[in-house]
Amino acid sequence: MGKFDKYEGCGKVLVCPVCGDALQLGGPQVRSLVCSVGHSFDLAKQGYVNLYRGKPINEYTKESFQERQVILQRGMYAHLLEEICSFLRKTLESGMDSVEKKVLVDAGCGEGYYTREIAQQFDHLQLYGTDLSRDSIQLAAGTANGMGAGPAEIKWFVSDISKLPVADGSVDYVLDIFTSANYQEFQRVLGEEGYLIKIIPGEGHVKELREAAKDQLYHKEYKERKGAAVFAEQFELVEQKIVSRTFSVSPEERDIFIRMTPLLFAVDKSKIDWSTVTEITVEGELLIGKKKR
Repeated sequence: MGKFDKYEGCGKVLVCPVCGDALQLGGPQVRSLVCSVGHSFDLAKQGYVNLYRGKPINEYTKESFQERQVILQRGMYAHLLEEICSFLRKTLESGMDSVEKKVLVDAGCGEGYYTREIAQQFDHLQLYGTDLSRDSIQLAAGTANGMGAGPAEIKWFVSDISKLPVADGSVDYVLDIFTSANYQEFQRVLGEEGYLIKIIPGEGHVKELREAAKDQLYHKEYKERKGAAVFAEQFELVEQKIVSRTFSVSPEERDIFIRMTPLLFAVDKSKIDWSTVTEITVEGELLIGKKKR
């Protein structure tokens, strides 16, 4: 199989961000996605495609995604992944006799940890990962290429989740993990039996760091109950669960958490004694919903 053959038939899911027509593998040396109108989008050597038409946005640096990858690959978010996979396994069992693979889109996938790990556990899924940051998608695709057949088959694309280049009703699962949501878009791309799987920070998330920085924090706690309520307004809630685990951390791991935690972005970190932080809690609230009828 050629390097870009994984995009064969992607037009059932991916559409042109300019005109909305289905995209197909083609172009010179079959290294582009093209629509019938003639709009063309080159596939990068790492195996991703840029379908974002706006001004580049780099909210996070390439280095920040690399650091985040260190924490993820050390298993500090694996308990959240396990819950996601448990739900996928349960819902996929009933459709294993189907010839057509189910479609999962990881919206705001960052460096692609969840998408890659799911690819290693499930053969009966078509996996797509998207983020607004080209740096993150480049890292995601490059890492996947070195992990074997499953992850190497993931289709990666740069896009804005507020305007996904994805066909109406073409997706069976949308992941939205520790990132912003656009419920209207998720409703549009999900099929009638599709699921939205979202994780928001739990009240205990990185509580040790918040305690150390409490004198500088305007919001001393995560107030995500509102997030759960908004989710329930938009989707029929089928599962809601707090998933939490506390880890002993090295000074290196602690410092990465300090730099990657949005709640601490406005904190003057030099004025805080972080040496007392020797463990960190990673807590998420899992919300799973179906489209309301």
